[in-house]
Amino acid sequence: MKNLVLYLFLLACSVASSSVLATPNLDIIVPCNGCSDWQMQKTAEAYAVQKGQKIYVSDNVNGQFYIKEYVVNYVNPGSLDFGIDASNDVSLLKNHTPQSSALSQNLARTDSVIKGTVSNIDNSVLPIPNDTFKSAFKAVTDGDFLDWLTEEHIDNKLNGFDILDAEFAKLRADVKASIQLGIFNISTVTKVATIRFKFADDTTVSVGFFMRDIIGGKIKLEFNDAKFFDKRGKFIPKSSKHLLKIYIKNISSFEEVGDRGAVKEHFEYVFEAPVYYNGGGSTGGGPSGDVGICDITQERGVYYVSCT
Repeated sequence: MKNLVLYLFLLACSVASSSVLATPNLDIIVPCNGCSDWQMQKTAEAYAVQKGQKIYVSDNVNGQFYIKEYVVNYVNPGSLDFGIDASNDVSLLKNHTPQSSALSQNLARTDSVIKGTVSNIDNSVLPIPNDTFKSAFKAVTDGDFLDWLTEEHIDNKLNGFDILDAEFAKLRADVKASIQLGIFNISTVTKVATIRFKFADDTTVSVGFFMRDIIGGKIKLEFNDAKFFDKRGKFIPKSSKHLLKIYIKNISSFEEVGDRGAVKEHFEYVFEAPVYYNGGGSTGGGPSGDVGICDITQERGVYYVSCT
């Protein structure tokens, strides 16, 4: 019994000792672009949370990184409370320059990869992944579309985002510190690029591409601010009956602007009523085959779109 008690006591001491020794790595690289030496030191002091922590304060000059490496000597407990300016103590250990520092060169490499990848994405028309959404007319009123598109790219690393993920993972392994996106002059609240996606029926959507964070060497991306366009590149009215009526009077057929079924479904969504489409040709409202003008009328709660 005594041996069991002794064993449990030693086990508890071992666990306690391990938890004390296994302190997290709180080293971090933070931006202070265009800062004076005094401002860079104050930035380091502001990020100090643990004695011995390394804080790298970076000045990005046109893709060249000048970095001051500080070590935390003392953290005033009051500095961990919001709103309290409690002088922490840090010391400058080293200046990193583009010519001689591997850290500066690693950041410059990542900065170049980001710019190249974003430029390629920004100048491309990318296909909508898989066939969940076949038309902009299907996606325009679907509240889950942007979340779906974001998750598709996160899960499957599509359209160049695999390059960004791989680069950030490599950088995280090389520098062994947390990284703030601001060191690359990227704001987490400002879109990095506008990306255009094409649906199977040649309708399109443009979305803002945002980089929100880097977590564990993986970029946290988000798509937002979607604008939907028909096959002609014309803006698709999302919910206004008045604008949709004007839109219909400026088309020659449903097929001219997108997938016929998706177009009809969207019109019914906006009008909140059945829509009968007479394309002027086939039985049941097929395409007319002629370029003409569409008109819309309403009778007994039903909308009729006729194209001649």
